[in-house]
Amino acid sequence: MEKVKRTSVCEMNIQGVTGHLPNSKNDIPLNINVSYMCPKTCGVRKECLCTDSTGTIETPSRFHPKRECSWARDWSAKKLEDFCDESKEPHFARACAITCGISTCAGHESTHSIYLYGNQTKRAISTSCRQIKNSNSTEYMDFMCPQMDYTKNVYTYELCPVTCKAYIPSQVPSDQPSKLDQPSKMPSDLPSKMPSTSAPMTSSPSTSVPT
Repeated sequence: MEKVKRTSVCEMNIQGVTGHLPNSKNDIPLNINVSYMCPKTCGVRKECLCTDSTGTIETPSRFHPKRECSWARDWSAKKLEDFCDESKEPHFARACAITCGISTCAGHESTHSIYLYGNQTKRAISTSCRQIKNSNSTEYMDFMCPQMDYTKNVYTYELCPVTCKAYIPSQVPSDQPSKLDQPSKMPSDLPSKMPSTSAPMTSSPSTSVPT
């Protein structure tokens, strides 16, 4: 759906099936519009919109009718711009907000868990933007911020652009030691939470995918 049409639909009230939902025990509004029921599609809740899908995305007009956000990491700037044009590929552009650099998401800190690999044992570990921020540990940030979330194939500093601002490559001062150099050992305060899926033994997913 075109952006203008989607905006119009998202502002419409839903009639007939939601009248029983509002009550004194919740904060559901009396007049529920489409954006309330479809926050990701309508883009009103950044925690829903501002992430990259880990599943396959329909691209029916292309040679490969299904793709993944992570495939775009090796694409040329021109090809990425083409796929991130919502008028051409609305599904891909909306599902890959981080990879496409949607302006609405600028400065948004992900509220989802971030899954990483340890740089020695390759064991899977998890963290979050809030956990990194609250660690108050340079050692912890030095390890976590430059790492890649293997479920999305995007870097932690892309998911936590405020907390990890100093680690974004373009913002590392040229006259200062780069913080992108990996630490020689694991920080002592790694999170104990483990992702539920078993991690492969490589440092990042394979990028040898069709283009």
